[in-house]
Amino acid sequence: GDSVNAKIGKNVSKVGSKAFDGASNLKTLTFKGNLKSVKSNALNGCKKLKVVKVANKGDVKLIKKVLKKSLGAKAAKKVVVKVG
Repeated sequence: GDSVNAKIGKNVSKVGSKAFDGASNLKTLTFKGNLKSVKSNALNGCKKLKVVKVANKGDVKLIKKVLKKSLGAKAAKKVVVKVG
């Protein structure tokens, strides 16, 4: 089923291409670990995404870049990326 909130465990540092493709109901995404790489189209199709929480400040920039590539600049601006 489609979940509205997703938590990605501490042991995950890489997010693959189209990892969340089609997760159109996803609203909140939390990354518990330090992200080393996230493919630019990892969040394709996450149209309802509102909040992405990351483990550290450095990952905020990375996720913002990914959101821009995955959703387009306009939609990406509506998503809050914060350390949580």
